[in-house]
Amino acid sequence: MSTKKRLSGPEARARILEAAARAFRQHGLGATVDQISTEAGYSTSALYKHFANRDAILQALAVEVRSRMKQVYTEEPPIPLRFEDRLRWVMSRLTNFVLEDPDFFFAVHSASPGLRSVGPPDQDELLNQHISYFTRVMQQGIDEEVLSPTHTAESLALVFTGILDALGTRWGRNQTPAPEPIGEQALDIFMNGARQKDS
Repeated sequence: MSTKKRLSGPEARARILEAAARAFRQHGLGATVDQISTEAGYSTSALYKHFANRDAILQALAVEVRSRMKQVYTEEPPIPLRFEDRLRWVMSRLTNFVLEDPDFFFAVHSASPGLRSVGPPDQDELLNQHISYFTRVMQQGIDEEVLSPTHTAESLALVFTGILDALGTRWGRNQTPAPEPIGEQALDIFMNGARQKDS
């Protein structure tokens, strides 16, 4: 007697995507529909009622990850914060995203660049939102005379997000060190180079 459960509705899609994240975390882009269905506890034929193929699952997973990331950049602190506190606040939110959904985060980085390259055109929109958010934060740092005005806010944002991406990719692939120290590392590396020097 089969122990596979019948799929129905949005909850089933969510469960499939969670299983897909785990499968891509374990197997990278080589994860198969069979592996995803096993991880989800459903039959392969049932998965095909929700997704046409493995690439459709991969695309839906990319959309889900982007949707969750957008939430990080659309919220502002509950109270106005000075530059460094605001930077630490958003770093805390990014860390929470990683810790709450490590499989989703890891799937992005273990399957990169494949997972990042699939999905609708809103990928560029998310990247622009990411850079735009940190550009505003960096401009605040320049205005408060914490950051050197030698470089533009946008160039500082690009450097900072580059550091984040590199350290995040390293953690995502190796799962070491933990994401909390990665956030602190990113801040330390960036601030050591970008902080306004006393004249």
